[in-house]
Amino acid sequence: NRAIKKEYVAIVHGTLLGKGTVELDVGGKYARTEYHAVYSAWSPSINSETTRVHLTPHTGRSHQLRQHMKALGHPIVGDKTYCPIDIQQRNSNKHGMYLWASSVQLIHPDVEAAHADHRFPLSS
Repeated sequence: NRAIKKEYVAIVHGTLLGKGTVELDVGGKYARTEYHAVYSAWSPSINSETTRVHLTPHTGRSHQLRQHMKALGHPIVGDKTYCPIDIQQRNSNKHGMYLWASSVQLIHPDVEAAHADHRFPLSS
């Protein structure tokens, strides 16, 4: 069991449907991410169809979520490293990367009942 569990929300380019798991090495190491597409809509400010996705990494590789979304063909809005340049040029996003931590759970390794769970709600 991992001592820290994290959940994220991202806005990705395109229409991503359903839920699933991505298992793809990141930096030469095994990495696994579960995703669940919540809804898709046209975004005038991004000039693109977008999808809100809930992401749960099961490994903690650097840039894991960003690389896994790119591998699905749905890069995260505002990701200047992993989003293809042609997609970046088509949108007018000036607000940075659309990826947020939505929940962090810390489990104390020695005390079974000791844990902290904090959720970060997004405004509508």
